Amino acid sequence: MIAILGSTSLIIYEIISHNLFRQFENNALKTATNAGLILDLVKHEHEEYFKPNDFNLTLKDLINRSEANINIANNNVYKNNPYFFGNQDISIQWLNEEKKVLVKEGNLIIQWEEFSPSKINKYYDYQNNLFSLILPIKNHKNDQLIGYIKIIESTGFLKNNLFWLKISLILGGGFALILTTGGAFLLTKQSLQPIIASFQELKQFTADASHELRTPLTVIKTSADLVLNNHEEISQDNLHKIKTIVSATEEMNILVNDLLLLARMDKEITEKEKFFIKLPLDEICEDLFDLLEVQAQSSQITLKCDLTPNLWIKGNASHVQRLLTNILSNALQYTPKKGKVIFTLKKELHWAIITVEDTGIGINSQELKNIFHRFWRGEGGRSHRKEGSGLGLAIAEKIAIHHGGKITVESVLSQGSTFRIYLPIIG
Repeated sequence: MIAILGSTSLIIYEIISHNLFRQFENNALKTATNAGLILDLVKHEHEEYFKPNDFNLTLKDLINRSEANINIANNNVYKNNPYFFGNQDISIQWLNEEKKVLVKEGNLIIQWEEFSPSKINKYYDYQNNLFSLILPIKNHKNDQLIGYIKIIESTGFLKNNLFWLKISLILGGGFALILTTGGAFLLTKQSLQPIIASFQELKQFTADASHELRTPLTVIKTSADLVLNNHEEISQDNLHKIKTIVSATEEMNILVNDLLLLARMDKEITEKEKFFIKLPLDEICEDLFDLLEVQAQSSQITLKCDLTPNLWIKGNASHVQRLLTNILSNALQYTPKKGKVIFTLKKELHWAIITVEDTGIGINSQELKNIFHRFWRGEGGRSHRKEGSGLGLAIAEKIAIHHGGKITVESVLSQGSTFRIYLPIIG
Protein backbone atom coordinates (compact mmCIF):
# COMPACT_ATOMS: atom_id res chain seq x y z
CA MET A 1 0.00 0.00 0.00
CA ILE A 2 2.91 2.37 0.70
CA ALA A 3 4.31 1.64 -2.77
CA ILE A 4 0.91 2.08 -4.45
CA LEU A 5 -0.04 5.27 -2.60
CA GLY A 6 3.48 6.68 -2.96
CA SER A 7 3.66 6.06 -6.71
CA THR A 8 0.11 7.37 -7.21
CA SER A 9 0.88 10.55 -5.24
CA LEU A 10 4.09 11.03 -7.22
CA ILE A 11 2.24 10.67 -10.55
CA ILE A 12 -0.48 13.11 -9.41
CA TYR A 13 2.17 15.59 -8.23
CA GLU A 14 4.09 15.35 -11.53
CA ILE A 15 0.93 15.81 -13.62
CA ILE A 16 -0.30 18.82 -11.61
CA SER A 17 3.21 20.29 -11.44
CA HIS A 18 3.62 19.96 -15.21
CA ASN A 19 0.24 21.56 -15.86
CA LEU A 20 0.90 24.44 -13.44
CA PHE A 21 4.28 25.19 -15.02
CA ARG A 22 2.77 25.03 -18.51
CA GLN A 23 -0.06 27.37 -17.45
CA PHE A 24 2.50 29.68 -15.80
CA GLU A 25 4.56 29.81 -19.01
CA ASN A 26 1.45 30.36 -21.16
CA ASN A 27 0.42 33.31 -18.98
CA ALA A 28 3.91 34.78 -19.29
CA LEU A 29 3.78 34.32 -23.07
CA LYS A 30 0.36 36.00 -23.19
CA THR A 31 1.71 38.96 -21.21
CA ALA A 32 4.73 39.21 -23.52
CA THR A 33 2.48 39.06 -26.59
CA ASN A 34 0.30 41.87 -25.26
CA ALA A 35 3.35 43.96 -24.37
CA GLY A 36 4.68 43.39 -27.89
CA LEU A 37 1.61 45.10 -29.38
CA ILE A 38 2.86 48.50 -28.17
CA LEU A 39 6.53 47.93 -28.98
CA ASP A 40 6.31 50.15 -32.10
CA LEU A 41 4.84 52.98 -30.02
CA VAL A 42 7.46 52.52 -27.31
CA LYS A 43 10.27 52.68 -29.88
CA HIS A 44 8.82 55.83 -31.45
CA GLU A 45 8.32 57.62 -28.12
CA HIS A 46 11.68 56.47 -26.86
CA GLU A 47 13.51 57.97 -29.84
CA GLU A 48 11.79 61.29 -29.28
CA TYR A 49 11.90 61.59 -25.47
CA PHE A 50 14.95 59.54 -24.50
CA LYS A 51 17.65 61.38 -22.56
CA PRO A 52 21.30 60.19 -22.51
CA ASN A 53 21.34 59.90 -18.73
CA ASP A 54 18.25 57.66 -18.62
CA PHE A 55 19.53 54.21 -17.69
CA ASN A 56 16.40 52.95 -15.94
CA LEU A 57 13.64 54.51 -17.97
CA THR A 58 10.27 52.99 -17.16
CA LEU A 59 7.19 52.84 -19.32
CA LYS A 60 5.37 55.09 -16.90
CA ASP A 61 8.18 57.67 -17.10
CA LEU A 62 8.04 57.56 -20.88
CA ILE A 63 4.27 58.10 -20.85
CA ASN A 64 4.55 61.03 -18.45
CA ARG A 65 7.16 62.72 -20.65
CA SER A 66 5.45 62.07 -23.94
CA GLU A 67 3.07 64.53 -25.53
CA ALA A 68 1.54 61.60 -27.27
CA ASN A 69 0.12 60.03 -24.13
CA ILE A 70 -2.92 59.13 -26.10
CA ASN A 71 -0.85 56.74 -28.20
CA ILE A 72 0.29 54.57 -25.27
CA ALA A 73 -1.66 55.42 -22.12
CA ASN A 74 -4.99 55.20 -23.89
CA ASN A 75 -4.01 52.10 -25.85
CA ASN A 76 -6.42 49.26 -25.00
CA VAL A 77 -3.56 46.77 -24.70
CA TYR A 78 -1.88 48.94 -22.09
CA LYS A 79 -5.05 49.74 -20.13
CA ASN A 80 -6.17 46.13 -19.92
CA ASN A 81 -2.89 44.76 -18.56
CA PRO A 82 -2.22 45.40 -14.86
CA TYR A 83 1.11 43.58 -15.31
CA PHE A 84 2.64 46.53 -17.13
CA PHE A 85 3.42 48.28 -13.85
CA GLY A 86 2.69 48.00 -10.14
CA ASN A 87 3.27 44.22 -9.81
CA GLN A 88 6.31 43.25 -7.71
CA ASP A 89 6.32 39.64 -8.99
CA ILE A 90 6.85 40.47 -12.67
CA SER A 91 9.13 42.68 -14.75
CA ILE A 92 8.72 43.56 -18.42
CA GLN A 93 11.42 44.94 -20.69
CA TRP A 94 10.92 46.36 -24.18
CA LEU A 95 14.04 45.80 -26.30
CA ASN A 96 14.82 47.02 -29.80
CA GLU A 97 16.06 44.76 -32.60
CA GLU A 98 19.65 45.31 -31.37
CA LYS A 99 18.73 43.72 -28.01
CA LYS A 100 19.04 47.08 -26.21
CA VAL A 101 16.58 47.76 -23.38
CA LEU A 102 14.40 50.75 -24.20
CA VAL A 103 12.06 50.88 -21.20
CA LYS A 104 11.06 48.50 -18.45
CA GLU A 105 8.60 47.95 -15.65
CA GLY A 106 9.54 46.08 -12.45
CA ASN A 107 12.84 45.40 -10.68
CA LEU A 108 13.36 41.67 -11.23
CA ILE A 109 16.60 40.90 -13.09
CA ILE A 110 17.94 37.89 -15.00
CA GLN A 111 21.00 38.32 -17.21
CA TRP A 112 20.88 36.52 -20.57
CA GLU A 113 24.20 35.96 -22.28
CA GLU A 114 22.64 34.92 -25.59
CA PHE A 115 19.18 34.15 -26.91
CA SER A 116 17.72 33.14 -30.24
CA PRO A 117 16.15 35.92 -32.36
CA SER A 118 13.88 33.50 -34.18
CA LYS A 119 12.10 31.61 -31.41
CA ILE A 120 10.67 31.94 -27.91
CA ASN A 121 13.43 31.71 -25.28
CA LYS A 122 12.72 30.33 -21.79
CA TYR A 123 14.98 30.11 -18.75
CA TYR A 124 14.43 29.10 -15.10
CA ASP A 125 16.66 30.45 -12.35
CA TYR A 126 15.84 27.86 -9.68
CA GLN A 127 18.23 29.32 -7.15
CA ASN A 128 16.45 32.70 -7.09
CA ASN A 129 12.98 31.34 -7.96
CA LEU A 130 12.73 33.32 -11.19
CA PHE A 131 11.49 32.55 -14.71
CA SER A 132 12.41 34.54 -17.81
CA LEU A 133 10.89 34.52 -21.29
CA ILE A 134 12.08 36.47 -24.34
CA LEU A 135 9.66 36.83 -27.25
CA PRO A 136 10.84 38.15 -30.62
CA ILE A 137 8.36 40.70 -32.03
CA LYS A 138 7.92 41.08 -35.78
CA ASN A 139 6.05 43.60 -37.89
CA HIS A 140 2.78 42.01 -38.88
CA LYS A 141 2.94 43.65 -42.32
CA ASN A 142 6.38 42.66 -43.57
CA ASP A 143 7.35 40.07 -40.94
CA GLN A 144 10.48 42.05 -40.10
CA LEU A 145 12.01 41.84 -36.59
CA ILE A 146 11.35 45.05 -34.67
CA GLY A 147 12.51 44.03 -31.19
CA TYR A 148 11.92 41.79 -28.19
CA ILE A 149 9.80 41.58 -25.10
CA LYS A 150 11.54 40.16 -22.03
CA ILE A 151 9.40 38.87 -19.19
CA ILE A 152 10.91 38.11 -15.76
CA GLU A 153 8.48 36.57 -13.31
CA SER A 154 8.83 35.21 -9.79
CA THR A 155 8.08 31.50 -9.36
CA GLY A 156 7.71 31.85 -5.58
CA PHE A 157 3.92 31.69 -5.64
CA LEU A 158 4.03 28.67 -7.95
CA LYS A 159 6.64 26.92 -5.78
CA ASN A 160 4.57 27.67 -2.67
CA ASN A 161 1.48 26.09 -4.28
CA LEU A 162 3.49 23.03 -5.26
CA PHE A 163 4.88 22.80 -1.73
CA TRP A 164 1.38 22.74 -0.22
CA LEU A 165 0.29 20.29 -2.89
CA LYS A 166 3.13 18.01 -1.82
CA ILE A 167 2.19 18.38 1.85
CA SER A 168 -1.47 17.66 1.02
CA LEU A 169 -0.54 14.53 -0.94
CA ILE A 170 1.71 13.29 1.87
CA LEU A 171 -0.92 13.92 4.55
CA GLY A 172 -3.70 12.55 2.36
CA GLY A 173 -1.62 9.50 1.47
CA GLY A 174 -0.76 8.95 5.11
CA PHE A 175 -4.40 9.27 6.14
CA ALA A 176 -5.43 6.89 3.35
CA LEU A 177 -2.71 4.46 4.43
CA ILE A 178 -3.95 4.57 8.03
CA LEU A 179 -7.54 3.97 6.92
CA THR A 180 -6.46 1.18 4.56
CA THR A 181 -4.28 -0.46 7.18
CA GLY A 182 -7.01 -0.20 9.80
CA GLY A 183 -9.58 -1.62 7.40
CA ALA A 184 -7.24 -4.40 6.33
CA PHE A 185 -6.50 -5.21 9.97
CA LEU A 186 -10.19 -5.41 10.86
CA LEU A 187 -11.06 -7.46 7.78
CA THR A 188 -8.12 -9.80 8.35
CA LYS A 189 -9.02 -10.19 12.01
CA GLN A 190 -12.61 -10.97 11.08
CA SER A 191 -11.63 -13.44 8.34
CA LEU A 192 -9.19 -15.18 10.69
CA GLN A 193 -11.79 -15.77 13.40
CA PRO A 194 -12.91 -19.17 11.99
CA ILE A 195 -9.27 -20.26 11.58
CA ILE A 196 -8.39 -19.17 15.11
CA ALA A 197 -11.46 -20.93 16.48
CA SER A 198 -10.56 -24.14 14.60
CA PHE A 199 -6.99 -23.91 15.86
CA GLN A 200 -8.17 -23.45 19.44
CA GLU A 201 -10.52 -26.42 19.07
CA LEU A 202 -7.65 -28.51 17.71
CA LYS A 203 -5.43 -27.58 20.66
CA GLN A 204 -8.28 -28.30 23.06
CA PHE A 205 -8.87 -31.65 21.36
CA THR A 206 -5.16 -32.50 21.71
CA ALA A 207 -5.26 -31.66 25.40
CA ASP A 208 -8.51 -33.56 26.01
CA ALA A 209 -7.42 -36.59 23.99
CA SER A 210 -4.04 -36.69 25.72
CA HIS A 211 -5.69 -36.47 29.10
CA GLU A 212 -8.28 -39.15 28.33
CA LEU A 213 -5.68 -41.53 26.86
CA ARG A 214 -3.71 -41.62 30.09
CA THR A 215 -6.33 -43.73 31.90
CA PRO A 216 -6.59 -46.60 29.37
CA LEU A 217 -2.82 -46.61 28.92
CA THR A 218 -2.37 -46.91 32.69
CA VAL A 219 -4.86 -49.77 32.78
CA ILE A 220 -3.06 -51.57 29.93
CA LYS A 221 0.36 -51.15 31.53
CA THR A 222 -0.88 -52.22 34.97
CA SER A 223 -2.56 -55.30 33.57
CA ALA A 224 0.51 -56.23 31.54
CA ASP A 225 2.76 -55.76 34.59
CA LEU A 226 0.49 -58.05 36.64
CA VAL A 227 0.71 -60.73 33.97
CA LEU A 228 4.50 -60.40 33.88
CA ASN A 229 4.68 -60.79 37.65
CA ASN A 230 2.93 -64.14 37.28
CA HIS A 231 4.72 -65.40 34.19
CA GLU A 232 5.25 -69.00 35.35
CA GLU A 233 2.25 -70.27 33.38
CA ILE A 234 2.98 -68.14 30.28
CA SER A 235 4.90 -69.47 27.30
CA GLN A 236 8.02 -67.70 26.08
CA ASP A 237 6.30 -66.50 22.90
CA ASN A 238 3.43 -64.97 24.85
CA LEU A 239 5.86 -63.52 27.41
CA HIS A 240 7.71 -61.71 24.62
CA LYS A 241 4.45 -60.32 23.29
CA ILE A 242 3.43 -59.02 26.70
CA LYS A 243 6.83 -57.33 27.12
CA THR A 244 6.30 -55.69 23.73
CA ILE A 245 2.92 -54.43 24.93
CA VAL A 246 4.50 -52.97 28.07
CA SER A 247 7.25 -51.27 26.04
CA ALA A 248 4.76 -49.81 23.53
CA THR A 249 2.54 -48.64 26.37
CA GLU A 250 5.45 -46.84 28.01
CA GLU A 251 6.27 -45.10 24.72
CA MET A 252 2.62 -44.12 24.32
CA ASN A 253 2.60 -42.75 27.86
CA ILE A 254 5.64 -40.60 27.09
CA LEU A 255 4.03 -39.32 23.86
CA VAL A 256 0.72 -38.56 25.57
CA ASN A 257 2.48 -36.72 28.41
CA ASP A 258 4.51 -34.69 25.92
CA LEU A 259 1.40 -33.70 23.97
CA LEU A 260 -0.41 -32.81 27.16
CA LEU A 261 2.52 -30.65 28.27
CA LEU A 262 2.55 -28.78 24.94
CA ALA A 263 -1.22 -28.31 25.06
CA ARG A 264 -1.07 -26.94 28.60
CA MET A 265 1.70 -24.50 27.74
CA ASP A 266 -0.24 -23.31 24.67
CA LYS A 267 -3.23 -22.67 26.93
CA GLU A 268 -1.30 -21.05 29.79
CA ILE A 269 0.92 -18.79 27.68
CA THR A 270 -0.97 -15.65 28.78
CA GLU A 271 -1.07 -16.71 32.44
CA LYS A 272 2.47 -18.04 32.74
CA GLU A 273 3.51 -15.53 35.44
CA LYS A 274 1.13 -17.20 37.93
CA PHE A 275 3.20 -20.40 37.93
CA PHE A 276 6.69 -18.86 38.02
CA ILE A 277 8.97 -18.74 41.05
CA LYS A 278 12.57 -17.70 41.63
CA LEU A 279 14.92 -20.54 40.62
CA PRO A 280 18.69 -21.09 41.06
CA LEU A 281 19.62 -22.03 37.51
CA ASP A 282 23.17 -23.11 38.36
CA GLU A 283 21.89 -25.63 40.93
CA ILE A 284 19.36 -27.07 38.45
CA CYS A 285 22.18 -27.48 35.90
CA GLU A 286 24.44 -29.10 38.50
CA ASP A 287 21.76 -31.61 39.54
CA LEU A 288 21.12 -32.47 35.89
CA PHE A 289 24.84 -32.95 35.25
CA ASP A 290 25.12 -35.35 38.20
CA LEU A 291 22.09 -37.27 36.94
CA LEU A 292 23.32 -37.66 33.36
CA GLU A 293 27.00 -38.22 34.15
CA VAL A 294 26.31 -41.91 34.79
CA GLN A 295 24.56 -42.23 31.40
CA ALA A 296 27.54 -40.53 29.71
CA GLN A 297 30.01 -42.87 31.38
CA SER A 298 28.01 -45.94 30.40
CA SER A 299 28.01 -44.72 26.79
CA GLN A 300 31.78 -43.98 26.98
CA ILE A 301 31.16 -40.27 26.35
CA THR A 302 33.17 -37.53 28.05
CA LEU A 303 30.78 -35.08 29.73
CA LYS A 304 32.31 -31.80 30.91
CA CYS A 305 30.62 -29.09 32.91
CA ASP A 306 31.43 -25.41 33.53
CA LEU A 307 28.79 -23.51 35.50
CA THR A 308 28.72 -19.88 36.62
CA PRO A 309 27.28 -19.72 40.18
CA ASN A 310 24.50 -17.52 41.56
CA LEU A 311 22.41 -17.16 38.40
CA TRP A 312 18.72 -16.86 39.18
CA ILE A 313 15.78 -16.97 36.83
CA LYS A 314 12.01 -16.81 37.21
CA GLY A 315 10.14 -19.83 35.96
CA ASN A 316 8.58 -23.25 36.45
CA ALA A 317 11.14 -25.62 38.01
CA SER A 318 9.89 -28.83 36.36
CA HIS A 319 9.64 -27.14 32.95
CA VAL A 320 13.15 -25.68 33.14
CA GLN A 321 14.50 -29.07 34.17
CA ARG A 322 12.63 -30.66 31.25
CA LEU A 323 14.09 -28.07 28.86
CA LEU A 324 17.68 -28.75 29.93
CA THR A 325 17.13 -32.53 30.06
CA ASN A 326 15.78 -32.65 26.51
CA ILE A 327 18.74 -30.74 25.06
CA LEU A 328 21.45 -32.48 27.05
CA SER A 329 19.92 -35.97 26.61
CA ASN A 330 19.73 -35.38 22.85
CA ALA A 331 23.41 -34.48 22.79
CA LEU A 332 24.32 -37.70 24.64
CA GLN A 333 22.04 -39.89 22.52
CA TYR A 334 23.40 -38.62 19.19
CA THR A 335 27.07 -38.59 20.19
CA PRO A 336 28.96 -41.84 19.45
CA LYS A 337 31.37 -43.59 21.80
CA LYS A 338 34.61 -41.75 22.63
CA GLY A 339 32.77 -38.52 21.84
CA LYS A 340 32.54 -35.40 23.95
CA VAL A 341 29.71 -33.22 25.30
CA ILE A 342 30.46 -29.86 26.94
CA PHE A 343 27.79 -28.32 29.17
CA THR A 344 28.34 -24.66 30.19
CA LEU A 345 26.39 -21.92 31.93
CA LYS A 346 27.48 -18.30 31.79
CA LYS A 347 26.08 -14.80 32.15
CA GLU A 348 25.98 -12.27 29.31
CA LEU A 349 24.30 -8.94 29.98
CA HIS A 350 20.80 -9.83 31.29
CA TRP A 351 20.84 -13.36 29.85
CA ALA A 352 21.79 -16.71 31.30
CA ILE A 353 23.23 -18.71 28.39
CA ILE A 354 23.31 -22.52 28.61
CA THR A 355 25.48 -24.03 25.89
CA VAL A 356 25.44 -27.73 25.00
CA GLU A 357 28.17 -28.59 22.52
CA ASP A 358 28.68 -32.14 21.24
CA THR A 359 30.82 -34.04 18.74
CA GLY A 360 27.88 -36.10 17.52
CA ILE A 361 26.40 -36.92 14.13
CA GLY A 362 25.41 -33.30 13.39
CA ILE A 363 22.45 -32.06 11.39
CA ASN A 364 22.17 -31.45 7.67
CA SER A 365 21.99 -27.72 6.85
CA GLN A 366 18.76 -28.26 4.85
CA GLU A 367 17.14 -29.95 7.86
CA LEU A 368 18.35 -27.46 10.45
CA LYS A 369 15.34 -25.15 10.06
CA ASN A 370 12.90 -28.00 10.81
CA ILE A 371 14.38 -29.45 13.99
CA PHE A 372 11.99 -27.59 16.33
CA HIS A 373 8.87 -28.70 14.42
CA ARG A 374 6.61 -31.15 16.22
CA PHE A 375 6.98 -34.83 15.23
CA TRP A 376 9.83 -33.99 12.84
CA ARG A 377 12.96 -36.13 12.87
CA GLY A 378 15.85 -35.89 10.44
CA GLU A 379 17.13 -38.81 8.38
CA GLY A 380 20.29 -39.04 10.45
CA GLY A 381 18.35 -39.03 13.72
CA ARG A 382 15.99 -41.82 12.63
CA SER A 383 18.81 -44.06 11.42
CA HIS A 384 20.90 -43.44 14.56
CA ARG A 385 18.06 -43.89 17.07
CA LYS A 386 14.79 -45.69 16.28
CA GLU A 387 12.80 -44.69 19.36
CA GLY A 388 11.57 -41.14 19.99
CA SER A 389 8.54 -39.14 18.88
CA GLY A 390 10.18 -35.98 17.57
CA LEU A 391 8.65 -33.81 20.29
CA GLY A 392 11.70 -33.26 22.51
CA LEU A 393 13.12 -30.20 20.77
CA ALA A 394 9.63 -28.78 20.12
CA ILE A 395 8.94 -29.00 23.86
CA ALA A 396 12.32 -27.45 24.65
CA GLU A 397 11.69 -24.48 22.36
CA LYS A 398 8.16 -24.01 23.72
CA ILE A 399 9.48 -23.96 27.31
CA ALA A 400 12.25 -21.49 26.41
CA ILE A 401 9.76 -19.12 24.74
CA HIS A 402 7.34 -19.66 27.64
CA HIS A 403 10.08 -18.33 29.94
CA GLY A 404 10.89 -15.29 27.78
CA GLY A 405 13.93 -16.86 26.16
CA LYS A 406 14.94 -18.65 22.97
CA ILE A 407 17.06 -21.50 21.59
CA THR A 408 19.58 -21.27 18.77
CA VAL A 409 21.44 -24.08 17.06
CA GLU A 410 24.55 -24.42 14.91
CA SER A 411 25.50 -27.75 13.39
CA VAL A 412 27.90 -29.35 10.92
CA LEU A 413 27.08 -32.78 9.57
CA SER A 414 29.31 -35.53 11.03
CA GLN A 415 31.11 -32.98 13.25
CA GLY A 416 28.59 -32.04 15.91
CA SER A 417 26.02 -29.50 17.08
CA THR A 418 25.91 -26.55 19.45
CA PHE A 419 22.64 -25.60 21.16
CA ARG A 420 22.39 -22.32 23.08
CA ILE A 421 19.53 -21.62 25.45
CA TYR A 422 18.92 -17.98 26.43
CA LEU A 423 16.91 -17.30 29.61
CA PRO A 424 16.42 -13.87 31.24
CA ILE A 425 18.05 -13.63 34.67
CA ILE A 426 16.76 -11.73 37.70
CA GLY A 427 18.43 -10.19 40.73
